[in-house]
Amino acid sequence: MAFYQALPWHEGEDKIHKLTRVPPADNPTHPMLSSFLAKRVSTSPTIALGTIDDQGRVWCTVWGGDVPIAQQVAPGGIIGVRSQVDASFDPVVQALYSGKDDGEVVRHDPNTGKMVSGLSIKLEDRDRVKLFGRMMAGSLSADERAPEATEQAHVESEGQIGRTGNAQLVLQITQSLGNCPKYLNKKTIKSYPDAKPRLASESALLNEEAVAHVHNADLFFVASRGPEDMDCNYRGGPPGFVRVQRNQDPSQPQSSVLVWPEYSGNNLYQTLGNIMHDPKVGIVIPNLENGNVLYLTGHAEILIDKAASTIIQKSKLAVRLTITAARFVQDGLPFRGEPCADNKDVSSSHPTTTHSITDGQSPYNPRIRYLTSELPSTPDKTNPNPESNSNSTSTPPPDEHRHFHSPTLTATLTKKTKLTPTITKYRFSLHSSNHASFDPSMSPLWQPGQYIALDFSDELYMGYTHMNDNEPTSLNDDFIRTFTIASIYTPPTANAAPEFEIVARNVGVVTKWLSCQNDRSGMTRIGVSGFGGTFRFEKVAVASTEEEQQGSRKKKNAFIAAGIGITPLLGQVSATPSSASENGASEPGDDDVLVLWTLNIADIGLALDVVNSAPGAMKRDMRLFVTGTETQAKGNENMKVLRGLEEQASGLRIARRRLMKEDLTALEKSGEIEVQNWHLCTAPTLRKQVQEWLDGKTVVFENFDY
Repeated sequence: MAFYQALPWHEGEDKIHKLTRVPPADNPTHPMLSSFLAKRVSTSPTIALGTIDDQGRVWCTVWGGDVPIAQQVAPGGIIGVRSQVDASFDPVVQALYSGKDDGEVVRHDPNTGKMVSGLSIKLEDRDRVKLFGRMMAGSLSADERAPEATEQAHVESEGQIGRTGNAQLVLQITQSLGNCPKYLNKKTIKSYPDAKPRLASESALLNEEAVAHVHNADLFFVASRGPEDMDCNYRGGPPGFVRVQRNQDPSQPQSSVLVWPEYSGNNLYQTLGNIMHDPKVGIVIPNLENGNVLYLTGHAEILIDKAASTIIQKSKLAVRLTITAARFVQDGLPFRGEPCADNKDVSSSHPTTTHSITDGQSPYNPRIRYLTSELPSTPDKTNPNPESNSNSTSTPPPDEHRHFHSPTLTATLTKKTKLTPTITKYRFSLHSSNHASFDPSMSPLWQPGQYIALDFSDELYMGYTHMNDNEPTSLNDDFIRTFTIASIYTPPTANAAPEFEIVARNVGVVTKWLSCQNDRSGMTRIGVSGFGGTFRFEKVAVASTEEEQQGSRKKKNAFIAAGIGITPLLGQVSATPSSASENGASEPGDDDVLVLWTLNIADIGLALDVVNSAPGAMKRDMRLFVTGTETQAKGNENMKVLRGLEEQASGLRIARRRLMKEDLTALEKSGEIEVQNWHLCTAPTLRKQVQEWLDGKTVVFENFDY
């Protein structure tokens, strides 16, 4: 049995540990290559490598192919790496072999050779081993350049066709560490000898193709430098977890900036500790499906607490990289990776644990965290947290209409009403340590159609946990949820604080907890982070003359909702019909709104509650589309009540089918009404369908994809 003294933390690591409040602990890094870790390295088909070029820049690359890509070849932690590589544009290849590509052996003193950090990784098993050592020897034999490539090279550098080659590398490893399987997205690696690398761009200002490459990535590798060593590690998440921050100031240097959140890890912070010591880092972002690869080097900045949350949503720790040099290479990887779509996690750390995994995505991946300067435009198909829907979402990007209040503002549950087996209506009363904040003459705390952000962390956060296979997404959950306010704002009085209602489906850890709470006064009190949102109905234009009124059709706001997507409407329609204002427009009223609402028969109790509480004029213009089997509908008492209202000529119309295109186009064909504004609050799939049906028309919707 080998005994060794723990390696000390360096100054940068100590600093990041203090800033992130990590309790003191020994450094688990081995000052050698253990036999156990050497065996794991020999089973991996991929290795990421980092080094420093002759300009002092840190670069990172990833090599892969047939197993073993690396293995111990001699005692004393000496490993050999053999791989097909991009011999022309890979910056680590150029730095290690100094441009020699004719097979000549390059030798170094193992004590003074180039520093090389490595990460042996087997994505298929979610296994990784960190390595550090120095280059002892190596050789690169590049393939002959094709005639057309030679001609192209004389024309321009960008677009130049490169060569592949066989690389051999001998390293003496002096540090090693096995890492946990979190955030590793499963992929099966296979060699691809037909790669033909082409330099598409070497601009530090990423073009649209390179930006798309970044936003499609679900993994990258990062190399950093400490006082006496280097580190190479993996970052993974849902596709799009790395964001490109657009440069809005033309006076600034034309380079791109990348931002990524630092997820809950093993609390070692070795990469961040190195950045504290030296901000120069290198990253490589591979696309394992098509072989394109983006090499970047630049200066990194660590963002902590407010500095992080103001840049990227829901993050208390993030990294911002300002790119100083880049190479975007098409077809540059001599290997490919395919997602492992299985249902078993065979991680070497937890071999008996099973999960339901989609396309190999890690069950620990949180949702995409967008920059606060951007609004997502595409659905987040990788979201592992089902609690986010059209009424309960993760914290959205701030906007000019968001206004936050004192953290002492709290909400106390005063009433809950179960409407369906999974949907509950909650009523809360607001409380503040500053009682003057509820002065009857105060400005409204929120506007109709806005959301409230509630902070459940005091009740649900259990402290740091390295792994939690039962609730993997809890490791990066801030337990802040936003809910559309489903009630009209009523000003406070001398004796009563403002109250609000929300409607939530019981689908996730927060809403499940909330559904179990007692509504006796004072039993459940939750922090309020703020209010925000811009999903408002526009005013409906009113005919100004008697002649126009006689010849014009009734103008309406059409509201298309699915399930609990009806809630943004409830806080906006008033109890009385709209009245004309001086400028010929009116505030949105219940007589201005035409509702087309689709929901499943299992949620029909929600429909009955809304119809019973809705203003009378809104009932006259509600089309309800109820899906589900006849067996489910038969004997449903709520459905019988709604059918009774329909038979009373109340104006409520019920169709036992899905919403169809003809239901929308027929509205204006009758000649009786004119839809001035179309509003949507549905799931992304239905929203996309409705937008296609309404091609050419302006559609307003709240984006709940973040």
